[in-house]
Amino acid sequence: MNIKWGTSLPVKMMDPVYPGIPIYIRANGDYSLRVQDGRKLLIKLVGTDSRFTQETVREYFDGILSMHLHDSVTNTMRAKGISGADAETQMVALAQGMKDRLSDVFAEYGMEIMHFSISGITVDGLGELHDITKTNTLGQIKDQGQMERERRRMTLDAERIQLEASARAAATLSQG
Repeated sequence: MNIKWGTSLPVKMMDPVYPGIPIYIRANGDYSLRVQDGRKLLIKLVGTDSRFTQETVREYFDGILSMHLHDSVTNTMRAKGISGADAETQMVALAQGMKDRLSDVFAEYGMEIMHFSISGITVDGLGELHDITKTNTLGQIKDQGQMERERRRMTLDAERIQLEASARAAATLSQG
């Protein structure tokens, strides 16, 4: 089954790479399930509903997925160190991490996730993240410039001290 999924509301989290920066993530995609343990499925799912159709399964697992989706997105991004700024370029890694985390949930129902993908992801809050990244980059450039100036000053001071010592030694020799 090709079951569509999506975050109903933006998932709020702190960016794992830039702590203290809140980001809001929306994602959607699809997944496919396969019965791995028919007995578990019958007991957990079919036993609760006298009609059992593909639509029933989809609706039931939509609810299950919704409960775990927010935690799965945030925990996977933290575990893999994926910043909100990089989320769009890391959809495969994010999808695999989410699949791994959700596999245990579906296994409780005798189901196995065969396929889990993210087809779209949007992140709000990147403006503030961009501003901080830009400020950090400018600060690093400034720090590098200050370090280079300090290194040059120290080199000149060392050369001056050597010249002064040589001049004193020459003066002592000429007096002697």
